[in-house]
Formats: sequence, C-alpha cells, structure tokens
Amino acid sequence: MTKLGVEGSVQVGKGHAPVGLTIAGYDFTVTTQTDTMHSGDVFCASLRSVVINLGIKVLTVMVDQRYPAGSCEQEVILEHEHKHVAITREAPRYYARDIGAKVEAMMRPRVLQLTTLEEARTVYANTIKAELQPLFQAIRERAAKRNAQLDEQEGDATKLHRCEHW
Repeated sequence: MTKLGVEGSVQVGKGHAPVGLTIAGYDFTVTTQTDTMHSGDVFCASLRSVVINLGIKVLTVMVDQRYPAGSCEQEVILEHEHKHVAITREAPRYYARDIGAKVEAMMRPRVLQLTTLEEARTVYANTIKAELQPLFQAIRERAAKRNAQLDEQEGDATKLHRCEHW
C-alpha cells in the first residue's frame, strides 16, 4: 500500500506508513434531448430535457493486510476511512441545489440556429457541461478540503491510543 499514498497514515516506527486508503472518483454526465428542425441553411435547436447524473464512479476502501478482520486496528482504520466515504458522498449533495438552479435557468425557452445537425443535437449538452464545470470542480475541492481536515483532526496519536498493537 505504500505506493498508493500517505493520506490518513498512522506513524509506525520511522516515518509514516499508510494503513488505510480511500480512493474515490466522481462521475458527472449531462444528457439532453433536443428538438431540431432544418430550415434552409440552418438547423434550429430547442432544448426539450436535461438529465444530470452526479455520482461516484469509483469508491474503494483499502486496509493494510497486516490487520486481520475484526481486529481493533482494522476497526479503527475502517472507522476513519468510512468518514472519508461520507465526506465524498456529501459533497455532491451540498451543491445539488446550485446545480439544479443553474440548469433551471438554462432551460428557459430559446431556439438556437446552427450550421449542422450534429451541432444542433449536442450544443445544449456541451453548453450545460461548460456552465456546470465550476460547480463540479467545487464538489471535488470541497471533498478534498474536508478529507484533509479529517486527516488533520484524526492524527496519529488519536488512532494509536485506541489499540494495543500497531
């Protein structure tokens, strides 16, 4: 596990050795349905619907194999890593209303004139993705900041005193 990272590590002997690690990755997709119409040299597009999927595509919790299932050390490590999982899950919920409001504002009726059918089909999805990128980035940053704070708050001493054998 030492190759994967040192976040949330417990000091064991010299230096830090990670004993638990949570790996998470968000997935943000925007799917639109567009009504299109061809008129002369242009394609007109109007947005019919938007679906925003905001979730976690990767969520892996690892514990050093030196600590057997059910041991005090494994339980302490898992307790800490589950807090990282909770933070990871909370960040998208924190921004859900902001995302909804932004999408609602973009759903207001308007017709765009474009030069190709492909543009007419994809213009709204691309525009919405671009508009939402700052919020998607804010989700990542919120989770990263809160995870770092958790690791600061639950330092080595806090973990070490709870179990006899590290």
